[in-house]
Amino acid sequence: MTAEPSVLDNTVDMLQILDDNELEAIQSVAEAFISNSSVSRPYRPLSEDELLARIDHSIDQIEQGAYQDSESFENELVMEFGL
Repeated sequence: MTAEPSVLDNTVDMLQILDDNELEAIQSVAEAFISNSSVSRPYRPLSEDELLARIDHSIDQIEQGAYQDSESFENELVMEFGL
């Protein structure tokens, strides 16, 4: 049994067919994305106070009934995207 190619292997395979101009364009976009501080990064490091504030906010939402159970959310995704 052979292992599935990794994401890195698949990415390298795709990049190998591009010419220098296309590779430079991809590099520019990647550099801008990585260095742009205005890009939303939902998983940025949080301070303890920020984390506790998010937890408190989540608890408030749950207490107000503003949540959806995962099974119903999954069913919506299946219906919407045909997964």
